[in-house]
Amino acid sequence: MTEYKSLPEMTQRLEELLSATAEGASPAITNSNFFKLLKFVNAHYMEDISLAGTAAILHMNPNYVSQMFRRETGETFTRYITDLRITQAKKLLRTEDSAISDIALSVGFNDYFYFLKTFKKSQGKPRASGGLASDKSKRAFVWKQGGC
Repeated sequence: MTEYKSLPEMTQRLEELLSATAEGASPAITNSNFFKLLKFVNAHYMEDISLAGTAAILHMNPNYVSQMFRRETGETFTRYITDLRITQAKKLLRTEDSAISDIALSVGFNDYFYFLKTFKKSQGKPRASGGLASDKSKRAFVWKQGGC
């Protein structure tokens, strides 16, 4: 099992594996079921997906998917998706001029307030020291100046 220190590190590795596969090279992931699972999750994270629904689509047992995901990544299925959504939201917040609520929806958070709570928790900072400004016109994100 490969343990990753951060979601960006894991995401980068997955992107390398997907690129290698697209170019015809054999991927380093030897568990083809896990490869299919990661490919599906990374393609559909912005949708309303669940462990049970994903397992059904991939014709796998939900318990098997859960155990395999934990074994291969060291994270739960839900934690991985949440971290992936937050990571993608950060990228969009740095590069897009969309409303925060629109960005939250685009990465799969259907509840704006849950997104804010989850984002704040991921930053480990109180709102006043570098979180999200609630008003689009006040979006002075710390990461635009190199913080995130």
